[in-house]
Amino acid sequence: MDREEKRLTEMLGRQTPFRVPSGYFDDLPSRVMRQLPEGADTAPEQAAATPETVVGGGRRARTAALRPTLWRRLHPAVVAAASVCVAVFSLEVYLHGGGGKPSAQGSAAPEAPAQASYSAMDAMADYAMLDTEDLYKYMVDTD
Repeated sequence: MDREEKRLTEMLGRQTPFRVPSGYFDDLPSRVMRQLPEGADTAPEQAAATPETVVGGGRRARTAALRPTLWRRLHPAVVAAASVCVAVFSLEVYLHGGGGKPSAQGSAAPEAPAQASYSAMDAMADYAMLDTEDLYKYMVDTD
């Protein structure tokens, strides 16, 4: 990045293309005050204390106090409640393994262990697209 900056300063120099006209800030407050509407020359703290202010042409503008919405007020409580629910649920899953235990009342006969007709080795062989001949070849090669 330093190289790029150095190259740019060599090409363009350090001069800024933007300049403020001379004497611009000398009479800035008086120019701003001239552009304000009549009757609005009160101090800012006084204007903030009154609920109504005079706008150009004698019209009155009312300021309304912003009230926090229901969601803004309840947001911290909702976040806290959700955090507690997540913590309790996570603790329950962690302590009890997350799986439901089969109840003894629900089953009439004891279940026999399920025999997998499709073993894990068969699944791997199918995934790798190996035949029995290929498996025998690999077993012979390793011995």
